[in-house]
Amino acid sequence: MKKAFVILTLALGSLTISAQGFGSSSYDEDFKKHEFSPMLGIGGVLGDGTEKGFALELGFKYAYRFHPNIAWDAVKVSAITMPEHFTESMQIQALSGFRGITPVLFGNSTLYANFGAGYGYYTDLETGGFAWEVGAGVCINQRFSVGIVYNSTHISGETIEDPYHGYEFAAPSSNPGFIGARFAYTF
Repeated sequence: MKKAFVILTLALGSLTISAQGFGSSSYDEDFKKHEFSPMLGIGGVLGDGTEKGFALELGFKYAYRFHPNIAWDAVKVSAITMPEHFTESMQIQALSGFRGITPVLFGNSTLYANFGAGYGYYTDLETGGFAWEVGAGVCINQRFSVGIVYNSTHISGETIEDPYHGYEFAAPSSNPGFIGARFAYTF
């Protein structure tokens, strides 16, 4: 939880610096520097040490564009869950990373690729660890994008309590992941 607090503090600090004019540019391209995007992911949970199956991702992202082709995804917060375990089990992630965007290729469409890293926490296991993601997709226009994403959270082996059976056990290290389609709408 302390790591998530540190990541959130750094993200808010970067917003403060940006609001004071740090990083302002002298060129006048037609792009938004500050982007807020709610996201929806539809896919599946896979990997070792976890139940596998259909999953949903809900989240939002704040990005700062340094250049029309380079963006800093300053903070991305999301929750991934399987619908049948919606109230019991959820993976919460806080990530930061970079995104590369191509010049306009056809109509108003561009392609993008992103990488992010941060912290992931499992509510049912009450443990977390290093999280990362990689993705690619199409910005259909300046507002709507669709892509594919893979993300994973490393859980180190430790003694944890099983909330479903009421006993403690030594959990092996695992790297559960989520792979799916992600839809985003940018304000």
